[in-house]
Amino acid sequence: MFNCIIIFFLLLVNSVAGHIILTFPEARYPPFDFLDNRRTLGPCGVPKSERSQLTSFQVGRNYNISWHLAKTPQRHENVKIRLLDYKGNELESERVPLLLGHGVTARQMASAVQQSVEIRFPVECRNCTLLIEKIKAQTNNDNSSLERSCAEVDISDTAPMNCFGNGIWEDKGSSGICQCSHGFSGQYCQYKDDCADDLECGPNGKCVANAIRQDHKSCFCQFGFFGTNWVKPLPNNLILFILGSDPDPEDQNCFRHVGPSPNAEANGNLRYGLFNPDCYSSKTLNKEETDERDRLHWRLVGNQLEIILDFWTTNPHNWIGLGWRPLQIPPSCRLFPQMISSLEKENAKTSGFSREWLEQPLHPMECVDMIMGSIREGNLLHIEDLYSRDMSSPLRDSLLDGEESLSAAYGLQTGNRTLLMFRRLISEIEPTDHPLGPGKIFLLYAKEESKIGRDEKLKSENDYQWKYHGSGSTNRSHIEIEFVNQSQMNQIRVPLIHFDHSTESGHNSDGKDPTKNEDDIAPSAEREKDVQDENEQNSSSSLPSTLKSEIIQILVLTFLIVNLIVYII
Repeated sequence: MFNCIIIFFLLLVNSVAGHIILTFPEARYPPFDFLDNRRTLGPCGVPKSERSQLTSFQVGRNYNISWHLAKTPQRHENVKIRLLDYKGNELESERVPLLLGHGVTARQMASAVQQSVEIRFPVECRNCTLLIEKIKAQTNNDNSSLERSCAEVDISDTAPMNCFGNGIWEDKGSSGICQCSHGFSGQYCQYKDDCADDLECGPNGKCVANAIRQDHKSCFCQFGFFGTNWVKPLPNNLILFILGSDPDPEDQNCFRHVGPSPNAEANGNLRYGLFNPDCYSSKTLNKEETDERDRLHWRLVGNQLEIILDFWTTNPHNWIGLGWRPLQIPPSCRLFPQMISSLEKENAKTSGFSREWLEQPLHPMECVDMIMGSIREGNLLHIEDLYSRDMSSPLRDSLLDGEESLSAAYGLQTGNRTLLMFRRLISEIEPTDHPLGPGKIFLLYAKEESKIGRDEKLKSENDYQWKYHGSGSTNRSHIEIEFVNQSQMNQIRVPLIHFDHSTESGHNSDGKDPTKNEDDIAPSAEREKDVQDENEQNSSSSLPSTLKSEIIQILVLTFLIVNLIVYII
């Protein structure tokens, strides 16, 4: 509900060339963008799913196919577009789609840099798959290492031009134009946005195109607000009160929720005029003796953890991010999200991964709960709650059937410092969330890669979208850290749950790995059910002691909802 949100930070091995995903037509679900043919199976890397969008095209009409690259593209990278039939077999040459216009080579390849190409389908192809592959120009047809993305398409002579159901087609003689419905944009109304204009981003907020990802409009909210989905963003203090964690007036001495102090120099105990470091535990993440160091600050606020990222950035539009997971989480976590509805049953058993890759130790980016944010115009914030299954770009929790879990968020840009504060319950809430304690957890952090040394001809106004962080040691790293110890957790009145995944292996008498079934694949559905049952048991056991407070909470929430409706109207 409270989303001012969307994507990105990657901790990748240096050999990674870049990630690709179709943006039109919409990529196969789940929309991962690092589906290479070394780690993943089949022509597409993820099996067919009933949750994928089917896009209809008309034979003989020209369309602009578009894609997104998570890393700044290189000159030598091309893309190749093919069609597969409903069984996944490549079509014969006379039925191959034609690439047209600028940047298309004689071998029907397009430069990856342009991120779109005009295409025409010569014949019908019902219930087919559009496949885009990114390859190096020097190798062309070398399939030793390909990154790919797929979309479900239906190509026919009779497909109507209906703006894909997101607008109204207006004929204009020999051509026409789409008048898009609210929340959609693009030549064919093919892109879904978070906002249409500034009014939908709350008081003094901004609706910015191409700021987070290509062909997408996102909200940047005024200090003290976060949220989107075409609803006025809620003020943080109201959200905190609803959740029962509204700070008392003295909390302003630790963090100024009303905004940075105009007399920052007079308030010497407030760093950047915003927060008092004495209220927080802290850790310097790198470059301890320079002004370019990145810092982390945290404190307990009731049953929540408040974290401040205080990072050095080279540009005011740079993004910063933080991710975490339990230390002993099993590699079978890669099987989330489970593709129960998949039409390719065999590949669905491994969620598209090769069995060899499933046996490898976890990469730092795999199975990570994540928060990312960007600042515009000093204090306009865009923040997202994300989840990273693998080395693909992290996805919104909502795309994986999760929800926005933040209770407060603030952002500030001052000089070369980018600050991002957020609050969240310590406990895990849903499959796309991991607990923040008690005990040590695995933590990774990253920020926008430096543009120093970039080819000037490849620079663009969209350089500060959420893309790959680069391989520099100061751009990203990972550590073990303890935000909350067991003693602190025991003092929190609301029961919180932390699952020790280390108990899942090494303690069963028959010597088998309890995270795997007879196919050597973790039964993720069973594991999720066990977690749900344990959550229900803990919640039911604590109900009598919290019933009174919950009733009061419901009454207060009802009152606030009524007032909120009036506020929105």
